[in-house]
Amino acid sequence: MSRAKIGAVVVIVVAVLTGAAYELSTQRLEGGIHREVDARVARAEDLVTKISALESLDIITRAQAFARDEALTRAIGTTDRAARDDLGQQAIQRFQAALGNAAKPDFLALVDAKGAVVIADSPLPDSDDLKSRFKSVAAALDSGQISKDVWAYGKSTVKVGVAPVNDAATGERKGAALVGYAISDKEAQEHARSLGTEIVFFSGGNVVATSFQKSVIEDLGRVPELKQLVDDTLAGKKNSPIEARVGGETYVAAAGLLPLNFADRSSGAIVMESLTRALEPVATVRYTILLLGLAALIVALLTMFVTARLILHQAEDIELGVAEIINGDVDYTFKPVGADFDGLANSLNVMLARLLGRPEPGELEEADTQAAKVVLEEEALPAGARMSNDPEIVALASEPEAQYYRRLYDEYIAARKALGENVEGVTFESFTAKLRLNEANLKKKYSCKAVRFRVQTKDKQVTLKPVPIL
Repeated sequence: MSRAKIGAVVVIVVAVLTGAAYELSTQRLEGGIHREVDARVARAEDLVTKISALESLDIITRAQAFARDEALTRAIGTTDRAARDDLGQQAIQRFQAALGNAAKPDFLALVDAKGAVVIADSPLPDSDDLKSRFKSVAAALDSGQISKDVWAYGKSTVKVGVAPVNDAATGERKGAALVGYAISDKEAQEHARSLGTEIVFFSGGNVVATSFQKSVIEDLGRVPELKQLVDDTLAGKKNSPIEARVGGETYVAAAGLLPLNFADRSSGAIVMESLTRALEPVATVRYTILLLGLAALIVALLTMFVTARLILHQAEDIELGVAEIINGDVDYTFKPVGADFDGLANSLNVMLARLLGRPEPGELEEADTQAAKVVLEEEALPAGARMSNDPEIVALASEPEAQYYRRLYDEYIAARKALGENVEGVTFESFTAKLRLNEANLKKKYSCKAVRFRVQTKDKQVTLKPVPIL
């Protein structure tokens, strides 16, 4: 396989593994975060209901405590405006002092048997006939019902505790005491800190208060998902948390009605948690996986480059040596090319030595190199057709191969001995092997069917001259 293909395979494998890790990790993480946010929102909605129930009971208890102050009974019974105001303020001060560090009501009021406000700690809107306007007041005056309700009163939406004021001596109902707490952004923010989620109070389908620092939700009609959630809640449907896009973020939301209201069935709360912010760690994981994949790819490519530089060039040196032998250099010796291919180079040298009959590496190689060297002479040759008609060439071509190699070897040894050369390292086997290797190369060079050699002595050197056979 070529380097380019190996590189392509490495890139594909790293990309596939990175993609698989990206998808599996992020999908599992996203799914887990979705489930956790849904669960937290559902728990927060349940907690809001329970907290609101406790708050309702607390408001009712405070209304009862305020109604039991005898000064209120005397205030209703007197016609002296100044005396009534003084008695009312005394009752209000005692009630507020008894609260200690608890939240102070937004208003305290006393209404007479007709529902008109006779005493209040601050000016109140529509104070003439609260009995006909609010069912909880009518129930307190008519039947002595103690209750808590949610009113749209003036410009505010308030939670009001109502308790009858009875004459201690006769038990006659003289009026009713009112303790009111406005549903405000401050209250919503306090709930949000306790719950760990945002909260939006609504009444009659309208936003009353919100814990959001900015007014991202002023009209439920602008957020269709929340509008539908509120409509379903008001219709008595129990829904699972839903997702809604608010202020550029995706939120998970759930809603429920405020409990223990006497008459109101249109007030409730929406709890919301930002899914966008909860999923921010997923983006970090995504970038981390992508960066790790890129780093792995760079490391893989660098490793391939280093491998090519440090290892593959050794293989190329071996390949060049093989090419030298193929081209006729039978005396070629493979040199050490590096730790990874030194064993192969040595094995090839041993193989050549055994094929050519020369000493193996380390066995008197230097002493016998010159003696075992067989010199071939090549020169420009005449056309093959004229050589084929030469009687000597015809006789040479027709000589049996075994007889030819033996005769040529004997002539070569005799010629070198005649010149006084050392022939100790030239064996018949190595001599024949060298001739066969060169014959194959020369046949390609001369485009002939065979090549044979003649022994000749020239300039006090014995050489072998190739003769093409067509």
